[in-house]
Amino acid sequence: MSAESRFRTLCIATGIGLLVSGCGGGGGSAPAPAPAPAPNPAPSGPVQALVTVSSERAWANEFVRFDVGDQWLKFSLEWDFGDGSAKPFGPTVEHQFSSPGRYTVTVRGKDGQGAELIGTTVLQVEAPGVLPARIDNRLLPDCAGLHCGLNADGSYSGKGIGIWRYRNGSPVMQSIDLELAGLRAGQSLTLVFSNGTSSTGTDLPGAGEPGLAASPSMNATHAGDHAHEQDARYRHHSLTLEDNAATLRAWSERVKTPFQPTTEARRKVQAAELGSTRVWIEGGSFFDPETPYTAQLLARCPAPFGRQILYWVDQELIKTSTLSTQKIEPLRASFCGEKGGYARSVALMGDVWGDAAAADNSLIQDLPGQLQDVHVVILGRADPTKTRDWAGYVLGRNNYAQGLNAALVMFLDGEGVAKDIEDYKSTAIHELTHLIQHYQLGIKRNRGYSSWLTESSAVGSEDLLSEFISPGRNRVLEDGVARYLREATNLSLLQWRGGYRSYDMGASLLTFLNRRYGPELLKELAAGCEGAGSAAGSHQCLDSILRRLGGGGLEDEWNRMSASLFGGMPKHAQPLGYGWRRAQFGDFALQGLDTLRLASSRSRETFSKLTQFGGGSHAFVGDTVVASTSRYVRRGVKLPPGTTVTVVAHP
Repeated sequence: MSAESRFRTLCIATGIGLLVSGCGGGGGSAPAPAPAPAPNPAPSGPVQALVTVSSERAWANEFVRFDVGDQWLKFSLEWDFGDGSAKPFGPTVEHQFSSPGRYTVTVRGKDGQGAELIGTTVLQVEAPGVLPARIDNRLLPDCAGLHCGLNADGSYSGKGIGIWRYRNGSPVMQSIDLELAGLRAGQSLTLVFSNGTSSTGTDLPGAGEPGLAASPSMNATHAGDHAHEQDARYRHHSLTLEDNAATLRAWSERVKTPFQPTTEARRKVQAAELGSTRVWIEGGSFFDPETPYTAQLLARCPAPFGRQILYWVDQELIKTSTLSTQKIEPLRASFCGEKGGYARSVALMGDVWGDAAAADNSLIQDLPGQLQDVHVVILGRADPTKTRDWAGYVLGRNNYAQGLNAALVMFLDGEGVAKDIEDYKSTAIHELTHLIQHYQLGIKRNRGYSSWLTESSAVGSEDLLSEFISPGRNRVLEDGVARYLREATNLSLLQWRGGYRSYDMGASLLTFLNRRYGPELLKELAAGCEGAGSAAGSHQCLDSILRRLGGGGLEDEWNRMSASLFGGMPKHAQPLGYGWRRAQFGDFALQGLDTLRLASSRSRETFSKLTQFGGGSHAFVGDTVVASTSRYVRRGVKLPPGTTVTVVAHP
């Protein structure tokens, strides 16, 4: 092949024969160059984007979701909410309007090529409504106004969430028939039964007829080995609470008179330098033997009221590089500082120690300018082949000058910290709550709670502080409440069993109440009530606190929580008084929870396993409107005294 032929072949193979003169067909002139493509016409104006909204009407202070869709992700977007606030956000945003009015919400955007978009929607914001009056022994609507799917006559409107309620206010068992109008054939409903009283509940409710033949395990999730491991940890924690309560009872018997500060201190604060070591005694309760561990001081930080927070790590964990100063830094950072979990907790609930300890010189003492430090002790496992039956705990016996550790101390499981430090940020807040309660309730006020309220309030503090310590993650909602929805059956809040299901029940109640009452609830719980040490006494205490904060009491809230959880409520646009709404109380931000989405993981009913219905119990059954009818009828529903049935219907 000639050189010219080889060159022509190369030109054809590379696809440039028509563009390069050297690749012409044997020496002829090259064709004229192709004209340059015409430039894109300048945009005539912004592209109109469709803005969808979670609800066209909202209550003041309700969070509303706006969305323009992911197709505009490449645009830099800015939202103007029409209330004087405008911020850059993504294609989906949520905003809270503080005042009633009509707001035009606008989103504008521009991409890297200069293209623009604009979208608008109008939102009507109304003043917060009033909850419907609750009357016993009558089936009445239990929602009204925005987001309620009921007509004025109590029939279902065909859209939105419908809620009806009947409470047996008589002293005897009642058998009632439920009849509801406006529903469509095949529509699903949930009947939620709740007993929010402090009664023993010897009688069981009955779901009546027609009943569904579905197995109670339908759609249920098996607990699994991890849940059983968690159960052992929760039971250990409950035993620790019993030990703390016994310690306080013995102390209060010894100290009957008001305290008088003394100059003598049985144990002074020992200075500790970074890198120094100390032997810590783990255990020492009536059920747990003492085990010594040598730990090294890896970090510290100042705390409110002049205290120091010291972080001790088991030397064995350091030797194996399981933990280090760098690895525990996220835990320290979430706890320390003026806006950290520790500072916010003591601002709400009070200091961890103080002058009231001077009533008994057997306790450790604060001295002027020399306050007791707070110790966070992170320990390995004496037998690495075995799982530890606790994630963290506080033991009141450590507050005594003679014996054990003579310090304000919480213990955390080192393997757990290394595996999921985000989870242990929440654990540290939980144990700090116990540390504060031990002093503020037990030592300072000679008060206490039953285990169910002690633990529930500590879980509530985790929820309340979650966005400060671990933004975007709330283990109480994501794990506790969601798990309780899947597995709750045959439980009573006032018959605390100490396992993870009891803790999940307390988590469900306190997270619901947090979104209704905000941080004021935790403040009130920190002060306690006289005579709240029994299960019924704690019920009466929380009931009085809720009424003082403007609510209808514990039974009222227990009913709302039960219906919100098992009946299913969306994350946005819930009827007033229901659902885990996203909420903002000053600096405290609380995530919302979509229990309607989670409802698919629950069982179909819980009556088949019901053996008790004491105070703080609930049960539920799913049902369907019979074909070819617009009315729902269920006959022979049995309600023990103080029991409420709530019917929840969705479109």
